[in-house]
Amino acid sequence: MWRDKQSNTRAKADETEQPKQAESGRLDSLATDSSTLKVKFAFKALAFCASVVTLSWFFEGWRRIHTAVDLGSTVLATSILVAGVVVTSLLIVVQAFWIYIEEKQKGSCVRRLELFEKLYSFFVQRKRAAGISKRGEETKHA
Repeated sequence: MWRDKQSNTRAKADETEQPKQAESGRLDSLATDSSTLKVKFAFKALAFCASVVTLSWFFEGWRRIHTAVDLGSTVLATSILVAGVVVTSLLIVVQAFWIYIEEKQKGSCVRRLELFEKLYSFFVQRKRAAGISKRGEETKHA
C-alpha cells in the first residue's frame, strides 16, 4: 500500500514538471548546449567585497547627514549616501544575475525573470559568436 501511494505521488510530480519544462521554451535549450556561461570566483569575490564597501558608504553617508553642520557637508553626505545606495543595488543585481545563470544551467530555476532571460540569451549568443568552447579555447571554423 505504501508503494502505491509513493508511485502515485511520483506520477503526479512528473505530470506537473512537464508543463514547466514546456513553458520555458527556447531559452532553456541554450543552457543544455555547449555554450555554458561560467563566472570566475575572482569576479564573485570582487563583487562581494565591493558591495560590502559600498554598503559602508551608505552607513557613512547616513552618519554624516546626522552630524552635518552646513550646506556643503550636507550635500557631501547626501552624495555619499546616494552613491552607496545606487552602487550597492547594482552590485546586488549583478550577483543575482550570476545566481540566476547557475540555477538556470543546473535546471533548477524556479522563476523566469524576463530581464535576466534577455541578458542570458545576449551573453550566450555573444559567446557563440566569439567561437569559444567549454575549455576556453577558440574553435576553428572550416
